[in-house]
Amino acid sequence: MHYGTWLGRVGLVAAALVAAEQVAERASAADAGAAHAAARCDGAIRHPIEVRVEPLDPVIAGGTVRLRLTAGAPSVALSRVRARIERAGGATVVGTPRHAVGRVERGGAQSVEFAVVAPAAGDRRLIEFVVEGEGPTGPLRCGAVFNLLPGGGEQPVRIVRNAAGERVAEYRARKVAP
Repeated sequence: MHYGTWLGRVGLVAAALVAAEQVAERASAADAGAAHAAARCDGAIRHPIEVRVEPLDPVIAGGTVRLRLTAGAPSVALSRVRARIERAGGATVVGTPRHAVGRVERGGAQSVEFAVVAPAAGDRRLIEFVVEGEGPTGPLRCGAVFNLLPGGGEQPVRIVRNAAGERVAEYRARKVAP
């Protein structure tokens, strides 16, 4: 056999091996992609404590507003749950700024009420809450903020029922100048 012919055949065999290797790599990558797609993570991570604050009265400058704080436990049971107003943001707290919520079962919720007097004048006030409890791995803490807008009585208010059938005040949102 001539040397040039031999080199030609070796080149063809090498090219065929490279092509076969590329096909095998593509098939392996497709299999890995399918396996990877089956192990999808949707990122639905939730804090063990959920906190919701709702006004029970219209927000009027200088008026008293009762605020219902609801502490929920979507993923774990919580014991010794406590709630407190951390900062009143210029509002005056009426009554106690702390409440013992008690035990909240997994998937359940418990509510307590706070009351504040909105400032007679001024811009928005942020009332800051802290909810603490004991989870299966130790102490847990979550914060929440209620945006108290003095002059809220000037805004249209609608009393509606929430998903739990409770009556709540619904206000139209508006931008507050800095």
